[in-house]
Amino acid sequence: MKRTLTQTALEFCKLRGTGLWLLALLSGMAAIFLSLYLVVADQGTAYTFALFTGNIISNTQSELLPCTAVFLLGQMMERERTCGALKNLLAVPLTFRRLLGVKAAACAVMTLLYSAAQWAFALAAACALGLPGLDAAAAGRAFVCIAGANLCVYLAVLPVAVLGARYAGGYAPATAFALFYGFFGSMISTRRWGVFYPTLAGSVLFPPEGAPQPDQAACALAALIVMTALGVLLLARARDRSR
Repeated sequence: MKRTLTQTALEFCKLRGTGLWLLALLSGMAAIFLSLYLVVADQGTAYTFALFTGNIISNTQSELLPCTAVFLLGQMMERERTCGALKNLLAVPLTFRRLLGVKAAACAVMTLLYSAAQWAFALAAACALGLPGLDAAAAGRAFVCIAGANLCVYLAVLPVAVLGARYAGGYAPATAFALFYGFFGSMISTRRWGVFYPTLAGSVLFPPEGAPQPDQAACALAALIVMTALGVLLLARARDRSR
């Protein structure tokens, strides 16, 4: 366990001096800006802080986080290949599947940091707009909902990210697929069977207002468990496909 934590921390050291941190921050802020635009442009809706939070979650899970998470994990592995470090790393007692698993864990932590940044900017935007319903309890719930929903999205795209990271240059088609994967979720989000769609599970399990509907939550949780299990299985059987 200690070794895994140390290796995960080293992954963050490797990210220093790269543009991946900035990319993640811009992706998270894009959801805030889209939600702000909806508040300003939609004069017919009485926006509250909870509704604003729901828009952030919806924009993040549909257009932004799926492709961002897949791209980040793929790039973290691709950098090991392009700088020639992968061959040296695999020469020591470190398997490819363990290296990829450590990077996947680091991406999960980055998802939490991504969520914290979104939450902080959401609070600042809500205060600036004077949205009603913002208090300490609402702020705490917003953090839980944003972080929970974003982690659900990460688990939903984990199989795609792992498959893409196994191949040299595989992050590019995997990112393109993740973009479609997330966007299709926004198209079916209003349909009854949309609760089975993995990237939408977060908004079902972590609604900013009210409690999850038991039947819908069960369907969303089942879809998320299937994708998580598939991601773990692919990690356990991962092999470097550079050649």
